[in-house]
Amino acid sequence: MMNTSPSSITRWQFTFLILQTQIGIGILFLPYTVQKYAGGSAWISVLVSGGIVQLLLLLFYFLCVRYPRFTLVEIMKVVLGKYIGGALGAIYSIYFLCIGGSVLLVFTNIINTWFYPNTPSWVIIGIMILLAAYLVREELRIIARFHVLTSSLLIIVILLMIWSYTGANLLYALPLNQAGIKDILLGAQEVTLSVLGFEMMLYAFPYVEGSNKKKLQAVTLANIAVTLIYTFLVFTSIVAFSPREIELVPQPTLYLLKALSTRIVERIDLLFMAIWVVFVATTFMSYLYLSSKGISQLGKKIKFKSVVTWIGLLIFLLTIWPQNLLNIIRIDILLGKASIYFILVIPCLVLLLTFLRKRKKGGGL
Repeated sequence: MMNTSPSSITRWQFTFLILQTQIGIGILFLPYTVQKYAGGSAWISVLVSGGIVQLLLLLFYFLCVRYPRFTLVEIMKVVLGKYIGGALGAIYSIYFLCIGGSVLLVFTNIINTWFYPNTPSWVIIGIMILLAAYLVREELRIIARFHVLTSSLLIIVILLMIWSYTGANLLYALPLNQAGIKDILLGAQEVTLSVLGFEMMLYAFPYVEGSNKKKLQAVTLANIAVTLIYTFLVFTSIVAFSPREIELVPQPTLYLLKALSTRIVERIDLLFMAIWVVFVATTFMSYLYLSSKGISQLGKKIKFKSVVTWIGLLIFLLTIWPQNLLNIIRIDILLGKASIYFILVIPCLVLLLTFLRKRKKGGGL
């Protein structure tokens, strides 16, 4: 139900909540991942992905406005019944838990590989979970405020990327049609799965102040911002590395900044990584919130703060096994396939059932 006190957030907070949930791991990997499909046209794939995400946001919007005071779990319990809807809500929570765990696995792998090879992974994971759980246990408004605060760091990232143009070659982006439509669409699909986080709308919508149209404008603004930021990052990586070089660089953004230095700050890449850690933290916080919120809404006696603690502990236990890159890639591929059902198929079916349910009540069936 709608909470009008501490849980409510403004439209601007809603915008940054969505934005910071989407921007995280992808800053490092997206240019390399997309260019495997679209080559020098990878930045076009990002723009196409922005259009796809906007269509998904419209789907979410039409679902949310039919039950504006309910989250996705509550909507499914109304439409599908207490038990089926509740079971599906629990499955969504497991899905979000897995996404959060995947974020931590990738994060830990990067930190161990680049900076702290001798630090046990469970220490890094434990610190991140404790930090995230501390904030997530509070009201949504506190989480949203933290997301707004950390969004200012995006300005530093953009300025650092602009600095990297000193060694760029714009000819690497030509011709514009390096990839065919099929390859561009495949790249767009990969981008869409890499910028997940907009599904936060399905859980935060009832807590946002203002009219439904204003809420739609807020998420649209977030999508535009994310699309432009990622388009800029991908285009910058394309013109900074030759076509052959970028195929060999799995984290183009990090390698690009590693080549920059000043008399005051010798390792620009370390500054960037400090910012990236914050972005990963906000993304993980959001998924910890989504997973915990879904479970807490399965019953009136289930306390949200207790659920956060148990979900955090479960993620910790699931992510401390001996890690290797191959296992992480397999998990990401599996979650990518599952995401198609959780962000497209199931919301579409639930929306369709809401129309059928209304017609049946009105005597249409």
